[in-house]
Amino acid sequence: MLRAGDVQAETAAWDSTAKEYVYEAKNNFDDDPFLRLMLEKSGLNSEMRSLDIGCGAGAYSIALARKVAKADGVDLSPRMVELGTAYAAEHGVKNLRLWVRNWHTCDGGEFRGKYNLVFAHTTPAVADYTTLVKMCEASRGCCFLCKPARRTDEVFDGLKRAVAMEDLARKTGLPIIGVYGDAFNSHYLTDSIALIGDVLGTQEHASAVADAINGWVSDLDRRTKDIPNADKPTVYPGAVSWSGGHGFTGTYVGYAPLEAIHAVNLADELDASDGVEVSMEQILEWDPDIIFLNPGNMGLVNEDYAANGAAIDSLSAVKAGKVYAQVNFNYYWCNMELAIVDSYYAGSIIVLPIGAITSVLGAPLFLWIIFKGRWSR
Repeated sequence: MLRAGDVQAETAAWDSTAKEYVYEAKNNFDDDPFLRLMLEKSGLNSEMRSLDIGCGAGAYSIALARKVAKADGVDLSPRMVELGTAYAAEHGVKNLRLWVRNWHTCDGGEFRGKYNLVFAHTTPAVADYTTLVKMCEASRGCCFLCKPARRTDEVFDGLKRAVAMEDLARKTGLPIIGVYGDAFNSHYLTDSIALIGDVLGTQEHASAVADAINGWVSDLDRRTKDIPNADKPTVYPGAVSWSGGHGFTGTYVGYAPLEAIHAVNLADELDASDGVEVSMEQILEWDPDIIFLNPGNMGLVNEDYAANGAAIDSLSAVKAGKVYAQVNFNYYWCNMELAIVDSYYAGSIIVLPIGAITSVLGAPLFLWIIFKGRWSR
């Protein structure tokens, strides 16, 4: 999901490259395999309406406009929409309409069930299961989605989970209800808790739990949201667990305990999602001010230190003694209570006086000192 704080930067980035997405001669049904696929599978005709999500400057919609009654497109970038609309006007394409919409945040009601054909081609507009469902709801006929192949993908992984639940319900004859925790600072967690409360008849308790989580998320946000990035230290979360344990070079993009306090997670600049292995050279280039490591994976960290001790010792965080432990919250699934504690603890290191953390949580914490690949309590 596109984070609210990143929308302005994301829009500016797409605006700056808008000229590269204007219609070209290669965008035709003979040479473009995606257009050809839609023609073959959807039975395009002059009575159909199409919607292009993340349309850019409307290259595909301009091609489709020649075969359908109405070709609509939406995009985050005003400059993209401006260039596409101008091209259509200059070339007499009168049945094209492009307008600015953030597909992540719009409710989708204005599009629901209005189109025979809905598609999205290599766009971050359809980035997770929620935006995929919104896309499908806009169509009363066909949907086409083209995305780069990845080992993990929020759109297709979510779709596979939904199909698997339906299959399990058919096989068992029992109602199957899917819940998705995601991260503690995501509405998916509290939405799932509310759903569990509705199903079990424990709405009051579920509401109290969700309110507590939302309260902690708001508190973390309030404490940190107004601090300029230039005034924050850079942070590297290492030895993170996902699909098993990882050593010093195992890090995480969109790491929730850091995300919730608006910390500068160096891994977030990577073109990746979730857990990722990086090179020792990349960590040296980053040279983080603060390092957090998972004490449960210190055996693997020790192995990395044996192989790259001099490099690790040269890092600014290590020299300054700013290497800290953070209890792992991924044990088979996300343990949200540990993630919340991790976030407050990280905030106490990065932002707050060390004593503030105990007043927030009302309980003593054990601080772990990590030194040269070995840890002690």
